[in-house]
Amino acid sequence: DIEIEHRKIQVNEEKRNLKLYRKAKKRGVIFGAREQYYYARELYYSRYYKSAIIKLKKYLKMNDPYEPNIVGAYLILAECELLIGQSNNALNHLFECMKKYPANAQICVMIASIYEMKNDFSKAIFWNKCALNCEKPLQGFIVEEYYGFIPYMKLVVLYDKLGDSINAKKYHELAKALKPNNASVLYNEKYFSIKKL
Repeated sequence: DIEIEHRKIQVNEEKRNLKLYRKAKKRGVIFGAREQYYYARELYYSRYYKSAIIKLKKYLKMNDPYEPNIVGAYLILAECELLIGQSNNALNHLFECMKKYPANAQICVMIASIYEMKNDFSKAIFWNKCALNCEKPLQGFIVEEYYGFIPYMKLVVLYDKLGDSINAKKYHELAKALKPNNASVLYNEKYFSIKKL
């Protein structure tokens, strides 16, 4: 297995892609599902969250057959809702996605994060553990860290907040096994060694 990272060699003009989509709209170009999804993403990247929400909802009604884009749309939609302070709407979108498609680790972690923000640590723990049981999708862009490392790190913090040092240390060790030189892992290693004293 290998990881492929997509990086820009040089940074393009800010909002360049959004400008291109807006020009196309002005010329009367009708976007298909894929273009609608990418247009909505550009709105999100440019911090037009309310406009992105509208366009993502429109996209989700277009019956795009490509599952990774649909799941991606739900994730961005939830993120936009969070950024405008609508955490319950964000949860609703994530649960809607889970009703339609197999469990996705990134969605589970996002649900967990929302519950953590609400100080409902038991639900946050539950959803991070759900993320650990998700199978990686076979297609689309996959952020590997959601299938192990990120949920482990989140569980370290949650169990520590609850005063459960045994489970916090257990998940720290699991995270450390995956990324022993990660800055957060090294910080936690020092934290647990001091905590022992």
